Amino acid sequence: MKFGKAKAITAIARKLTTLFYNVLRYGMKYVDQGANDQVFMDNTKYAVCRGLLV
Repeated sequence: MKFGKAKAITAIARKLTTLFYNVLRYGMKYVDQGANDQVFMDNTKYAVCRGLLV
């Protein structure tokens, strides 16, 4: 896998470029899909409780 790192960097750069273009061209607002605090808290509580029961 000689070119794996280069391909990954290129793919990320392309994705960011496309996102940036769409924001400029269409005035789309950026919404962070990963920032859901309630789901994070629920998962954390579940993991802590699971650890106490084991």
